[in-house]
Amino acid sequence: MTRLGFTRPSRPRSTNTTVRFAPTAGFTEQPDIAAPLGSITSGQNVWVRPGTLEPRWRLEQTADNILNDVPVGAFLYDDVDGSVFPVVASTGTVAFLDFNSYVSLQYVSGVSNLPPTGADNDNIFGTSVYLPRRDLNIAVFTNGVEPLFAWGGPSDNTGFSTLTQGPIARDVSLFNNRPIAWNIHELSSASRVVNRVQWPVGGDPEDWTGIGSGFEDLVDMGGAGTRVIATEQEIILFSTREVWRGRRIGGEFIFQYSPLTRELGAPFAKAVLNTTQGIFWLGSDFNIWRYIGGQISPIGNDIQRTLRDTAQNLDTAFFSYNAELQQLTLFYAATPTDRPNRAFTTHIKDGAWTPQRMSFAVSQAFAFGAPSSATTWGGLQGTLSNQSQSYDDMLGLLGTPNEALLTSNGTTAFFTPSADSDLGATVHSQAVFGGLFGADADNIKYSHRLRMDFRGDSASSLSVAVSGNLGGTYQAEQEFAVSVQSATTQETFRFGIPGLYHAVRIEGDEGRWRVVSVKLDARLLGEAL
Repeated sequence: MTRLGFTRPSRPRSTNTTVRFAPTAGFTEQPDIAAPLGSITSGQNVWVRPGTLEPRWRLEQTADNILNDVPVGAFLYDDVDGSVFPVVASTGTVAFLDFNSYVSLQYVSGVSNLPPTGADNDNIFGTSVYLPRRDLNIAVFTNGVEPLFAWGGPSDNTGFSTLTQGPIARDVSLFNNRPIAWNIHELSSASRVVNRVQWPVGGDPEDWTGIGSGFEDLVDMGGAGTRVIATEQEIILFSTREVWRGRRIGGEFIFQYSPLTRELGAPFAKAVLNTTQGIFWLGSDFNIWRYIGGQISPIGNDIQRTLRDTAQNLDTAFFSYNAELQQLTLFYAATPTDRPNRAFTTHIKDGAWTPQRMSFAVSQAFAFGAPSSATTWGGLQGTLSNQSQSYDDMLGLLGTPNEALLTSNGTTAFFTPSADSDLGATVHSQAVFGGLFGADADNIKYSHRLRMDFRGDSASSLSVAVSGNLGGTYQAEQEFAVSVQSATTQETFRFGIPGLYHAVRIEGDEGRWRVVSVKLDARLLGEAL
């Protein structure tokens, strides 16, 4: 406005200003002063769950280490009785997890004698398929070096052998009652047909030459085959440069293959994962892609630049998925020679990413269900009429599979809310929210009060700090105890911090807490010079 021909500087209508946010926007790559409210400009080991910020679950060891070297693969074996057994492998060991202990499997020669000789960069992938002549499911798995291997499950024996007539393949998946092999290597020659897909007779995984078996060379496909993933209606074939799909058409040709995209591939074989929420993979552009319902879409835009700047040794990167929490995690290495020790996690529904940091290197992930002891009629205590639970209540059922990790030395650990450390290592959870009061770039703000709404699922402690220079220094920090409570409560903190732009840091090393909202109050001071 003007007075007597002179311009008068505008003044704030109030001497107070307030910013309130829910800390659930997730990680952002935007400059801190432009970061959306509630977004994390830096941090580690936190999750964004619907409506809250909380520390990630810790890792608890589930079985003795039987591998003792670098894991190269893990998959689930489905028994005919409905039981599921994780199968893990390293360069020198193949074993399955039976409740809390591993049972080692040994190669047994039969018609052929081709034991596994793969190195620590030869990934092992596998699936399960029914074998009619034995009336059991067999695990069919590959290391990309020898012909497919087969194991009859715990009810059969602890020996595995070469699958009858099985080819050498980079990957194998189950579709249309038969294993589908991808990226084939001829045993009789040194040549590899990198875009050949091959299948046996339907219903007989040991007949790869009879009527109904076949192969097709996708000569129009760019790149070399990396993974094959089966869905309910189609098989998805990944190469280093493209993605194709195959559909069952019946008749003489069995399958028909066509491109899904020629502009995008999956060059990193371990970083491809099939889940109930779609297929996810890491592309050569450092973005994370999702295929569901016939559509391919990017979901990693918020972390793409960070991955490009920090991710190394991407052949070792891999995904894990927690079906109970609907969370996807990408693990990756930060140096060219290391195994993954960093990660980003996203909640599939909300799409917010949060950074993770491990105190040790990890190599593989698989679904893991912690079973309870099964209920039997002979083990029932007292008469049936005196039981307060139904039989279904007492059944030893497997719950929703949790996610388990294999460390780089072969230790198996699973994420659980009851653990208070990662295999004995303290986990530091931290989130920094920056660029507060960014709408007013002219005046110094004197922040004097912070209110935080939270709840505690277990006894824990939290530390809250405020910075007047976007985290360059934290002039004030207060720690407080969080007691167990089912309802949200509020804590008020008094500070006295001048600055143009402010940041809030929340961190803790223990317990289970949930932060719902943060409110920072300030007074306007003079104009910034």
